[in-house]
Amino acid sequence: FGYSKKSDVYFINIKKSNKDFILKLSSDNKNFLFRTNSINKNYIMNLLCLISVLSELGLDLKNIKNFFKNLKSLKGRGKIKKVNKFGKSFFLVDESYNANPLSVKTAIENFSNIKKKGKKKYFLFGDMMELGRNSHIYHKKITNFINNNSDIDKTFVYGERASKAYKFLNKSKRGEIIDDLESFDNKISKILKNGDFLMIKGSNATKLYKISENFLRSN
Repeated sequence: FGYSKKSDVYFINIKKSNKDFILKLSSDNKNFLFRTNSINKNYIMNLLCLISVLSELGLDLKNIKNFFKNLKSLKGRGKIKKVNKFGKSFFLVDESYNANPLSVKTAIENFSNIKKKGKKKYFLFGDMMELGRNSHIYHKKITNFINNNSDIDKTFVYGERASKAYKFLNKSKRGEIIDDLESFDNKISKILKNGDFLMIKGSNATKLYKISENFLRSN
């Protein structure tokens, strides 16, 4: 299953439909339509995985055409929440549950799929842990991906590895190196405007999830 047409179950397209989306996919050379509430790439991959299992079991996929439209995103895995804080109203894209090169890249792709509508996008990127001797290469690749494949306006970094990669960001996309999490609130509060977007992503060891939790509690 996946995005390749060589897969038994693969993604064809997804289109907006009123308050949700219509996901079109192929399973065993037959096309199916499902209503879903998200265009998040990880979310769609999970649906493809599930549909692969159901297909293998010989179950009728038409019985679940509306099942996915009411599913909720899990905490820290891309859920978008409107937050009222600092006397402003902005959107938090909570990707704070852990990070590796693939999940960060996918999170950035999903973030870029959100229409800005004249607003700004900010990204707090924390260290990706346990990557071994090539850790610095993976962090540099993330900054290159931000430069070339995203509409992120400013990237803030936290942690030793992310901070070393900061210099590879285009100057126009540099936010700031964050030395301690407590100072981030103060810094971002001066920048965020009503309707802006903030995405948070880093390994659990960075404790960036605490910032997300704090923002969500203030709602």
